[in-house]
Amino acid sequence: MKIEKIMLQPYDNIDSLLDKLDQVFQTTRGLTQIQVFWPARGRVLDSSLEFGMVAGWAERNRIRLAFISTDPQVMMKAAEHNIPVFESAEKISSAPVAPSERFLLKRSDSIRAIRFAKLKAESDALKEKKRPLMIELPLFLFALVAASLILFIVVPHASVKIQPEASTREFTLPLWTNASINTLTMNGGVPSEILRFSIEMKSEVPATGIITGAGSLAVGTVMLQNICDQDQRIPIRTNFSVSADQEGGFHSLSEINLPGQTETMIPVEANAPGESWNLSANSLSVVPTPLDQCIRIRQPEAMSGGEDGIFVTPTEEDYQAATEKNREQIGISAAEIVEEKAGAVRIPLMQTFAIEKLMAETLQPALGYAGETLGLVQTFEVSVRTVNRRDIAQQVQMFLDSNPQAGFSPKQETARFTVEENTKLAGTGQFGWDVHAVQSGEQTVNQEQIKELISGKTLRDAKQLLREQYALSDDPAIEVWPSWLDRLPLVASNIWFWRE
Repeated sequence: MKIEKIMLQPYDNIDSLLDKLDQVFQTTRGLTQIQVFWPARGRVLDSSLEFGMVAGWAERNRIRLAFISTDPQVMMKAAEHNIPVFESAEKISSAPVAPSERFLLKRSDSIRAIRFAKLKAESDALKEKKRPLMIELPLFLFALVAASLILFIVVPHASVKIQPEASTREFTLPLWTNASINTLTMNGGVPSEILRFSIEMKSEVPATGIITGAGSLAVGTVMLQNICDQDQRIPIRTNFSVSADQEGGFHSLSEINLPGQTETMIPVEANAPGESWNLSANSLSVVPTPLDQCIRIRQPEAMSGGEDGIFVTPTEEDYQAATEKNREQIGISAAEIVEEKAGAVRIPLMQTFAIEKLMAETLQPALGYAGETLGLVQTFEVSVRTVNRRDIAQQVQMFLDSNPQAGFSPKQETARFTVEENTKLAGTGQFGWDVHAVQSGEQTVNQEQIKELISGKTLRDAKQLLREQYALSDDPAIEVWPSWLDRLPLVASNIWFWRE
């Protein structure tokens, strides 16, 4: 038993189905059965006549035909032509079929004649019946009248060009806010939020206080040279001075054993505090007796660090001056600082700017310590009330929508705006600002009025009316179609406007 399968697609029809059946029949030797699988969607065969054509093909070629489908319409129409339909291929018997029984759908001539008559009747029923001439004549006349009406009333069209002039719409919109409003209002109210952040300020002021102390000792280094051949021991606190008759001077800080014909660098310290001991280079030259017989001294660098014990120090007044300077700097640069913190979305109301508290501070030096200047670094917590730029834009749009300007056609739905604070409400718990808005557009004409004015007029009269009505320097451009007409359409809706 030779079986072939054909898988149908939703786009198949009677012609493609018959082509596929012929192709399978011609290419398969000993073919006994063809199983046709219908698509889940789509209707390949529409009429009973098409089912009969498929059944006739199977009878002529002595092929056992089987449909695999669950569509009730396929089952019903296939049953009319004795074509078996199965829900799945597994339910089709695979037992061998005798050649005489391969096509089980053989029909008698009477049944064939009856069904052919039925199919022909169905085909004839689909054809449109011709109307009697007496009925078609009035319809023809009516259509002729309608065509004439369309020709003389509907068909003519005209286009008019009047170039609008560029224009702008400017207005000032007062807006306000307070601590309790949380939504937009029709009288210009806008919700707001408190923005809090920290600002670090630095200032420096001269110190004006004085403190006294023990002072400090000058220090430095000297070079000692042993010009003798014997070792020389230099005891700790050996004095070195500028001259033999000078009191005080500098002393060594450690005991030194200096071999003969060598030299060494040692640290020295002043015997008394004071700035006067900050000696310049090569000032020390005297070595005490008897070391002066073999030891020579040289001072290559200046001494430093000596202080008299009187120091400049910051006071409480200096601290207050530095604090006031920081607060003044906040006031000067507050707008820039707040604008940076608020970003591009929110607009700060600087009339609400306030310093909330001092969060931290650092003094250099601390009060009571020496220093000619006082450096003060303070971190303040500040606050400012801000409004959302989108809320302002929405208030502007509400004004535009509720107050249209006659003859003005905007190029853009939104308007550009700037904000200027208004302090007239200060002290009332409300904060106000003025929004200056500008909207670009065109000054247009009333198209409906123009249509009524020129409909049905000749081209010459229409141009003259428009030139006088709108004070035009030149005739407006008017085109009429069909071009052989010299008069504008009677129907105003057939007049169009255009622009370059």
